Amino acid sequence: MKKNEVSIGKTYWANVTGLRVPVRIESASPHGGWIGRSIKTGREIRIKTAGRLHGECDADEVADVSAKTRPNRRSRKKPPVKIVASKADRPKGREATKVPKGHDKAKQRQAILDAIVKILTTKKPMTVGEIHAALADKDLLASCGEPTHGAIYYALKFDIDQNKETRFARKATSGVTSYLLRKKK
Repeated sequence: MKKNEVSIGKTYWANVTGLRVPVRIESASPHGGWIGRSIKTGREIRIKTAGRLHGECDADEVADVSAKTRPNRRSRKKPPVKIVASKADRPKGREATKVPKGHDKAKQRQAILDAIVKILTTKKPMTVGEIHAALADKDLLASCGEPTHGAIYYALKFDIDQNKETRFARKATSGVTSYLLRKKK
């Protein structure tokens, strides 16, 4: 085909990974060529030249190909949300209590920092491992959601980096980072 024969919104046969597939042209690419969507898989395809296209598809051919193929399970499109009509249809047990990821991160981070304040001093700096051990010794881990070493490190790093009025100071000596309470002014 030639460039002037291609129009947006129409479906053409195209070579995609060595196969002849119907592709609907959706828009012009800012880098030249077109952006299309494979009728067979639903994936977006960049068509650089009109030479990759091999004639226009009829509506019957498009319907035939789409009827033969099942939906692509790797598609990034999310399925439509199921609307729950009554209490009987609502999920029970574990599905009902599932909390979305990242829901209470700020509250847990604050609880970790409050527990750390109880064990840190202004004189002796402590590493993350020592902080975790001290929290376990004083039974403070349960009060802040049983954090791992990584969660403690992240809470301290986030507080120091984001908060100008932070209570903590970072001290790095010979490749080991330790933390202590900041002296009050």
